[in-house]
Amino acid sequence: MGKSVDKQLDGQASDVILKTEQPYSNQSELKIVDQNIQGVNKKAHELSNSGKILTSLAAGGIAGGIAKTVIAPLDRSKIFFQTNETRNYRFRYALRWLKHGYRTEGLLSLWRGSTATLARIIPYSAINFMSFEQYKKLLKVEECWHPRLHRFIAGSLAGSTGQLLTY
Repeated sequence: MGKSVDKQLDGQASDVILKTEQPYSNQSELKIVDQNIQGVNKKAHELSNSGKILTSLAAGGIAGGIAKTVIAPLDRSKIFFQTNETRNYRFRYALRWLKHGYRTEGLLSLWRGSTATLARIIPYSAINFMSFEQYKKLLKVEECWHPRLHRFIAGSLAGSTGQLLTY
């Protein structure tokens, strides 16, 4: 009474063989079945190159957008102090200015003007993150004799690519 189940994953046929005729007396049969099941799982979780590119673009864009949104109030206070004639900048003055803005103009005023920054940062972060992953793959960082140097080169190329394509 052996069972054979055929499943199709990502366009590739995979066999998962489950033997139910007799109890597992031989450990090698158990290992073969376990290896077949693990092989199916690995194939199911593997992304194509275009899937990796899209995932990297999305992850980079989302991370850049979230980071800039969190920092936006402090960035707004920095710009205020840069454009006014306050000579002694202190962090407590920036906090005081943020409290004043919140009390007089509301919470959303702290993020005023950040949409223009987000329109620049999201594509830049997406391209930067994606190109870094692609350059690492192209330079074979994991297989090379000096991975730090190759990672540095990949990061430099990724930064240059991001700047070139967004400005």
